[in-house]
Amino acid sequence: MRELLRRASWLMARVREEDEEQALLETAQRVQRQEVNRVERLLREVARKELVERLLDRERQIMELEERRVLGKYLRILLRSYEVPRYKRREDRREIHINDPIHGRVVLEDPVISIFETPFFQRLALIRQLSFAYLIPEYRAAHHTRLEHSLGVMYLIHQLFERNTNFRRGLEEYSSKDLTELKTEALIAGLLHDAGHPPFGHGLEPLVAPHGIVLCGLQAISKHYSVLLLCEYLDSHELFLKDILEDEGICVDDIKKILLGPDYLGGHVDPAYQALNYLLDSDMDVDRMDYLLRDLYFTNPTLGRGFEEYKKAVRRLLDSMTLIDPPEELSDRFQLVIGFKAEREGDIKALLALRDLMYREVYGHDVNAACEYMLCHATYLLWLEMGGTSHERTLREIIRLPDPYLLFLLHLSADPYVRELALRLETGVPFSCIRISLTGDDRRRWLEQQERLVGGMAYSPVYEFEWFLTKTALNGAEGVKEFCGYPEERPLCFIDIFEGLRRIRRFAPRPYVVYPPPRTGSMCRRVKGRRAEEGRELQVRVFIPHELEDRERDIKRAFSEALAF
Repeated sequence: MRELLRRASWLMARVREEDEEQALLETAQRVQRQEVNRVERLLREVARKELVERLLDRERQIMELEERRVLGKYLRILLRSYEVPRYKRREDRREIHINDPIHGRVVLEDPVISIFETPFFQRLALIRQLSFAYLIPEYRAAHHTRLEHSLGVMYLIHQLFERNTNFRRGLEEYSSKDLTELKTEALIAGLLHDAGHPPFGHGLEPLVAPHGIVLCGLQAISKHYSVLLLCEYLDSHELFLKDILEDEGICVDDIKKILLGPDYLGGHVDPAYQALNYLLDSDMDVDRMDYLLRDLYFTNPTLGRGFEEYKKAVRRLLDSMTLIDPPEELSDRFQLVIGFKAEREGDIKALLALRDLMYREVYGHDVNAACEYMLCHATYLLWLEMGGTSHERTLREIIRLPDPYLLFLLHLSADPYVRELALRLETGVPFSCIRISLTGDDRRRWLEQQERLVGGMAYSPVYEFEWFLTKTALNGAEGVKEFCGYPEERPLCFIDIFEGLRRIRRFAPRPYVVYPPPRTGSMCRRVKGRRAEEGRELQVRVFIPHELEDRERDIKRAFSEALAF
């Protein structure tokens, strides 16, 4: 009996163990199923998130393509105004009289009127001569344009032909062409000499100049890109300049010879055309004479000797001009140059001193320079947004716009940083300027760094250096994002690189020439450069938003780290 009870209890215990094992197994299976279900849910969630991310990326790509297409569409619409045929003007109107505040009455005659009335030339009426100098409180009246300056250059050439008998005789002696034809070609070249400039004139120079070789080929090493672009425009039937000149019986190549001089690659350049080129492009040319007078008049007429005295000096220089054989240092490039009487050298030096004074007071003013760099950064990002730096055509189209059209495109950008810069430019809120003094090794390292930044035929090295400086000053990319709210790399510290651009240029010197030659020394007088002397303290300008002015010490420290890096 006991044995039966013991066996029964063993069997019951065994059953309980089996039930427990079965319960444990079922629990494990249930947990396993729950874990599998949870993993499956997580995988489905991840897959759904990845799908959503892919869809969002695709949507962003579509939106970027659409934005790029819209920007490109607006750009084509804005450019179309220069590609329409010229309007038929009245045949009875043979002259146009323009009252100029600098030179008085300027008279246009055929065939100059045909060029003047083209939409492409009228674009210059929407390009300010001094870019953003009108935002300087003292110079709010500086709204004059490239069109007025071009008319002034043409007027000075006209006065030279009309008043200077020696100059006319020299052209007749060295050229087989009729003097009237030479005068007409010189007037047209003077009228068009600035037509290749981008919006805001030299304001886009830090962006466009490094890409000069990409735009115009290797010739941009020795010639300014704006002149080379103008010569391309003259060859284009798209802008109707070539058609108009041919209709008027004017050879386009002769205009290009005056614009390019010895740099003309289409064949031999007659000595008369070389002299006319020197008249337009030298250390004391009619271009410089007009812009100095005009810029002085609209900014500070009392600067230096005063506007009236400089105007008299220009008249005396025009009367003393003549054609002479080049001195030895120019004979390898020129057969004939423009010379001035030796007694007029005081007037030349006075105008060159005025130029240096204008650079300090107006052209290189902190407000003007800050706005120009703001414009360069915004335009660079707009270019990237519309296709990237590999799209050379896009840059060519952008630099054919006038000032308001470019600002309009900047406001259409999808990048809030670009729109912010455009808004500050339009409302007159420029970046502030801080100066960093460099001596010794720091000075040497900066000069080397500067040449690396601007010598790579691209703007991206400058942009990357400024981004490194910005994030170093604001404690990393997260600090930049916290400060301004832009998630991407957007520099807030802009470096002045104009001196670096001047250093890498390989333009052949064109000093002014005086006659008769002095007893000692050369007939040529070189213009004294504005570069800092070796070993002297060098000041670098950094432009920052006024909200960052309390971080000046951090920015200077970051600049030192960037140089060491």
